[in-house]
Amino acid sequence: MNPMHEEMARNAMKHTKRLSWLSGITLVMLALFINACSTTASNANATSTAQGTTATTGQQQQTSATSTTSNTTSHVTVLPTLPFTQIRMTDATHGWALDNDNVLKTSDGGKTWVALTPNGAVISPGTHADFMNALYAWFTMPNGNANTMTLFYTTTGGATWNSSIIHEAAPDGGWLTFVSNKTGWLEVAPSGSGAGSEGVNILRTDNGGATWEKISSSGQGQNSLPTGGIKSGLSFVNTATGWATGEDASNTPWLYMTHDGGTTWYKESISGLNSNANTGYQTLPPVFISNDGFLPLLATGQSPHTILAHSTNDGATWTVSGQESAAFQSSNLYVVNTQTAWATDQNSGDVYQTTNSGATWQKVASNTGIYGPLSFINSTTGFGLGQADQTVLKRTNDGGKTWQTIAYQIRQEPCPLNGTGL
Repeated sequence: MNPMHEEMARNAMKHTKRLSWLSGITLVMLALFINACSTTASNANATSTAQGTTATTGQQQQTSATSTTSNTTSHVTVLPTLPFTQIRMTDATHGWALDNDNVLKTSDGGKTWVALTPNGAVISPGTHADFMNALYAWFTMPNGNANTMTLFYTTTGGATWNSSIIHEAAPDGGWLTFVSNKTGWLEVAPSGSGAGSEGVNILRTDNGGATWEKISSSGQGQNSLPTGGIKSGLSFVNTATGWATGEDASNTPWLYMTHDGGTTWYKESISGLNSNANTGYQTLPPVFISNDGFLPLLATGQSPHTILAHSTNDGATWTVSGQESAAFQSSNLYVVNTQTAWATDQNSGDVYQTTNSGATWQKVASNTGIYGPLSFINSTTGFGLGQADQTVLKRTNDGGKTWQTIAYQIRQEPCPLNGTGL
């Protein structure tokens, strides 16, 4: 028992009248807290109704339309359990997730998830999120057929949200990535993709998402991204240097680099890659840990395989020399340090691990049921999702060798804890 609690217990036993007085004060404080919670929720709902979803920037108290009634009661509302589309654990017990209805947060290792979706937000398959840490998170919301999209962002772990309107058509929602709590990029395809091409616009914010500036459009000159190719996202190592990834009909990787924060782009090559007319490549956004970069390459054709290209100089050059062409296909690859990474075979659900930066891969588990995104905390503890239509959440505590299913619950609390405490 905490020493302070022990002292209070001794005092209570000696002074019964004082205990009664303290109990009365506690009940009054609790009543005031519940009343304040209900009042705050009601005010937030009224504010949201007045502002709608078109306010350029507006702070919203965390609450959702489905829980307006429960916010004035003492009952927890259990929400439908839906498949997750994204997951980001910040440690072994705390993390974020996204399903088709809500932005979620856990503080008990994934057993219980609290809905933190702000008023006016409609989560859809076109929603993409970037969860930086326990406090900062962003997600996009396409606005139907309108030539706008809404960005919601929080600096308080979901306790409060702000929103900004981005004047870009984005039927697919766009790819979102932040390198700090201020600077981030958004890649959107106004007309969608088709016939092996996808025109994109790239926008940048330097104030945490409050305002955005279009800095580049594909097909607008030799120093812009080409319209040809299906894009797969962006990744930045700092405010100046980043990469755009994707795939096209050629037998060379689709990889472009910028040195000016995304305004101009130049095609980058990967050394040590065998040229094969029957093999195409898809690149995925690279991951950086200090000066080391890791770029997933998915080879298609007669012999599908995965390669983890490596850079030791902040991505100035990339090589696959010494890297094994692993005989599995994976778009779900998670790098936890400069040596260790995991990948899931998108066809079998087998889990593979490398402990030498991709030089060799070993199958560590078979038929796990994990086909979706991974999120590892360290070299032993990680989480994985099932297929897109499955409510599968699993955890490993031994580096991916064994996986335990988490029967998770999603709920809306009457007065959610401050997001910083989750």
